[in-house]
Amino acid sequence: MIPLGPELTTQQAADLLNVSQAQVVKLLNEGIVEGHKEGAHRRLRASSVQAFKRERSLKQRAECG
Repeated sequence: MIPLGPELTTQQAADLLNVSQAQVVKLLNEGIVEGHKEGAHRRLRASSVQAFKRERSLKQRAECG
């Protein structure tokens, strides 16, 4: 279980979504998930990452059956 605050690191988001950090950065850069940079570090809104995960799950279920 990942402790969720209001913001996640790219690694925490990657672990939550079961994807690579590079994929998370791509989602952030494309505006699919909300976040910002703090210096050299990226932070993602936990609520945005969770919403993306929920939508992805619903879409996958719809495609399967």
